[in-house]
Amino acid sequence: MNRLLVQSVSAGAALTMAIAGLGAGTATAAIKDGTCQSGEVCYWEADSFAGGLYDNNDGSDGDLSNNYFIVAPAVTANNAINSIRNLGAGGKSMKLYDGYNGSSFIACSPYGTQYSALGAASNRTSSHYRQAGAGC
Repeated sequence: MNRLLVQSVSAGAALTMAIAGLGAGTATAAIKDGTCQSGEVCYWEADSFAGGLYDNNDGSDGDLSNNYFIVAPAVTANNAINSIRNLGAGGKSMKLYDGYNGSSFIACSPYGTQYSALGAASNRTSSHYRQAGAGC
């Protein structure tokens, strides 16, 4: 079973929870066109893959404040991601971080998974980096 690993730190204690993932579909790769396709990791500003879409095939980014949801260009992806679909990114998983430049790990989305809600990781992602392998 695929899992999204979410880490939350509260009062000095770390809590890790896993959220079951769903299999992903296939399509043709494209570049930030507002459609989630094979070869991309896609983020939505709302749960259940709703609202603005930020489709990314560039890989890692240490600062999401200069990236915007395609459907809602006035909304930055920084601290506004609530659902994710990992359809590619070179067949690798994607790590999400609360801080810029990969600081404060909060979640990892394995290759080929999707999550309609990110739980404790919702509205917290400021940077993301490709993981070396397909798993987390």
